[in-house]
This record gives sequence, C-alpha cells and structure tokens, in this order.
Amino acid sequence: MAKVNQVAWTVLNEPRKSLVEGVATCEDQRCDGSVGYGGSRDECGEATLDSMIMDGSNMNIGAVVGLRQASNSYKFQHKTFRI
Repeated sequence: MAKVNQVAWTVLNEPRKSLVEGVATCEDQRCDGSVGYGGSRDECGEATLDSMIMDGSNMNIGAVVGLRQASNSYKFQHKTFRI
C-alpha cells in the first residue's frame, strides 16, 4: 500500500486525479490479490472488472461493469463521470 499512497500523494492538489491514480496503482499492484486485471475470477472463470464513483455533493455517479481485458477499470469509469 505504500506505493499506492505515494502515487496518490504526488497528485493530491488535484483531488479527483489523486483518487484515480491511487486506485489505478492499487489495481496495477493487485493490492489484496483480487483487485485489478487478473484478479478474482467469476463463475465462468473469467476476470471482469467493475468500478463506480459518486460525487457526494450532488450525487452524480459514473460507473462501468463487466470490463474484459482491461487493466484499470477505475480509469475507464472516471472517463464516464461528468460533473
């Protein structure tokens, strides 16, 4: 988790970017063995990724589900998020 915190800290002046980069680093490093590409398999034996973000100030939501052959679901989902 030290690497995750370091990456997030470097972009802390941009809160949304720090969140995206911190989570992406966790996905890349498979922080608990089940996060990110190659993580836990579903009932069909395939790794799929889901991600969601919510802005608590206005309840806007961005999400992606069932991504296949993608390494950073959070970056994909972040692109869907519009404020």
